[in-house]
Amino acid sequence: FPAVKDASDDVAFTDLLQDIHHRHRNVVPTMAMGIAALKRDLPSGMSMDRLYDVHEFLDSFYMSRIGIRMLIGQHIELHRPPRENYIGMISTNCSPVQVAEDAILPWQVDSPCELQDVNNAQDCCTVRLGLCFNK
Repeated sequence: FPAVKDASDDVAFTDLLQDIHHRHRNVVPTMAMGIAALKRDLPSGMSMDRLYDVHEFLDSFYMSRIGIRMLIGQHIELHRPPRENYIGMISTNCSPVQVAEDAILPWQVDSPCELQDVNNAQDCCTVRLGLCFNK
């Protein structure tokens, strides 16, 4: 796309982004079907856990996808009529601290191994936030 020079270019660019956003809406279900087919076709006894390259690719792919869709979505929303308490698709009432705390909350535990089915506390460790992870 050429450089945006005026309002009509901006509208055309936004339309292009809307088309891309819409066209790629089925990527996640398509990827899920591919992973399901891969699992089905794995040799007997082989686990998806051993396919490190696949995990690395999917992590990178989805992180990139999230970032791109966030940027595209924000651009599109900034070109729509304004909504109260929003700048684009971002709520001005949103607290990043609260979002982080809400994400952590399900993983907070009273004892280091509360989430683990283990008999020995040495099998897991506790970090400063009171979270439990396998070593």
